[in-house]
Amino acid sequence: MKIDLVKIKKSLLRLEGSADDKYIRSYPHYVSYFTEKRQLTEVDVIRGVGFVYSWMPRIMGDYISAGTELLNHLNSKKSGDNSRDLEVVLATHKFLSFSTVAASKFLHFIFPDSFPIYDSHIYRYCWPNQKDHHYMIKKIEYYFEFKLAVLEASSGSLAQEISDIATEKWGYRPSVIRALEFGMFCASKNPL
Repeated sequence: MKIDLVKIKKSLLRLEGSADDKYIRSYPHYVSYFTEKRQLTEVDVIRGVGFVYSWMPRIMGDYISAGTELLNHLNSKKSGDNSRDLEVVLATHKFLSFSTVAASKFLHFIFPDSFPIYDSHIYRYCWPNQKDHHYMIKKIEYYFEFKLAVLEASSGSLAQEISDIATEKWGYRPSVIRALEFGMFCASKNPL
């Protein structure tokens, strides 16, 4: 194998708009995260795996245009504005290449008390008589319906009991929403 440096140089010189490329933009942030660490922990490895998967072609969507919109919505929610959850979900959905599952996970990690995680197991639990779940799970409307139902179910003593069971089994306290969602996941995988 021979590496043609002249060809590589010409290719880079022809490159336009590379500063706006999602990989070019995210790379220094990922590298600096690890450069600043003297010793790595389990948390660092988990974050590193997340960095790797964000570089998969379909994961991080149009970073530049969607990313600015997404940041505005996320920061609005972070500052206490709960009136625009619809816009937050739609902006996240767009940013993550219209993956409802990825959007739900991303939002849950940031707002665990507001956004439940959604996947094919949850879909099957919520709509057990529906067919063609691979197509239907992509529909954002189903996520909104699921989110509303989980939020309504999360208040009350039985929801708190479920959260307490999860806390005892896991060794840490998840949000009530996470405990309910994971219970649905388990029920879908192993029906009673």
